[in-house]
Amino acid sequence: MQALGELTVLELGEGVAVAFAGKTFADFGADVIKVESPAGDPARRWGPFAGGQPDPEASAPFLFFNRNKRGVTLDPASRSGAGLLARLAAGADLILAALSLRDLAGLGISLSALAPERPAVVIASLTAFGEDGPYRDFRATELTADAMGGPVSMTGQPPRAPLSKPMHLVAAQVGNTLAAAALTAVVASRRAGEAQEVEVCATEVLLTSFDRRAIGLISYAVTGDTITRPFGGSRANSLPFGRYPCADGFVVLACTPRWVPRMLATLGDASLVEYFAAHPDAATRPQTVGVLAPVLSRWLSRHTRDECFAQATLARGWPVFPVNQPGDLLSDAHFAGRDYFPELVHPVAGPHRGPGAPWRMQDGGYQARRPAPTLGQHNADVYGELGVDPAQLLRARALGIV
Repeated sequence: MQALGELTVLELGEGVAVAFAGKTFADFGADVIKVESPAGDPARRWGPFAGGQPDPEASAPFLFFNRNKRGVTLDPASRSGAGLLARLAAGADLILAALSLRDLAGLGISLSALAPERPAVVIASLTAFGEDGPYRDFRATELTADAMGGPVSMTGQPPRAPLSKPMHLVAAQVGNTLAAAALTAVVASRRAGEAQEVEVCATEVLLTSFDRRAIGLISYAVTGDTITRPFGGSRANSLPFGRYPCADGFVVLACTPRWVPRMLATLGDASLVEYFAAHPDAATRPQTVGVLAPVLSRWLSRHTRDECFAQATLARGWPVFPVNQPGDLLSDAHFAGRDYFPELVHPVAGPHRGPGAPWRMQDGGYQARRPAPTLGQHNADVYGELGVDPAQLLRARALGIV
């Protein structure tokens, strides 16, 4: 059995963060039941799409964030819908919700309602600004949460406007924290035999992130100095650091004084070797930039990303790494050898590969068991487990409840 195979998880909410948390539990064996509105999670309409045409069953982000789950549809606005939701919640060990604890209580999901029958139940709530405080009723997009709590003020190239992180990175970070918080509460509740409520505030997750925001806050609290946006590639010394163009794309590289001999051996330029021999302080000497830059540029322009990696990193231990495109990663021999991109076959999107185990265990670890559910795919199974017969399910579908 997988490590979390004894857990039943009810996932409520839309978007990436709560889906990412649910995926973490599902990937390690939990029976995660994702509840969508009859119209479907808006994430189903996010591209790109398998086959190149918009299709709510073929959204690449949705396919990734919802694999290994069972999916049902439900509108809890009606009395019948609220009753079904309460029955689903009553069978769950953990409820992951992109809703406030107050909103959940309004749906009949609270410790007072559930704990008498499930004394170790955990309710994990994710909101933008938390359960109290002046902003508690505000909602936030990834952009606004990152601007208020994240390192936006420290990101991007002046004098252009600051930048937020791309591609749902903010929501995934928040979702990862939600998963860790929920799992911690599950362990605590089972140890103590007491139900737990967990509150995760997205902006506070970003405030504590060491993706520069926490560092900036600590720096200001201690020194009163604000870390400003860098111009890129600059360091206290004169050695190369950052992203550089090469023959077929870009590489990222770094050099410290200790790595100078490795860099010189890789570049193979006699005049550069003489310069460093003549100037023991070359690493911090301002003139070094003008001497080193053209030599490095020529070498990079003559080599592909893979050649740079092979000649510098593998052969001499000087860290020069390729900036990979997605296709490069999917065909990389290292990841192929570790079977990192398992393939799943979706009934609409067809076969597709995606990132696999975020960590590995000796026993009970990650498995790619099933593709993301089609809309309402498991209605009959899940509601049947609650005692809803096919005729009742048909009536509920006709009324727009499922």
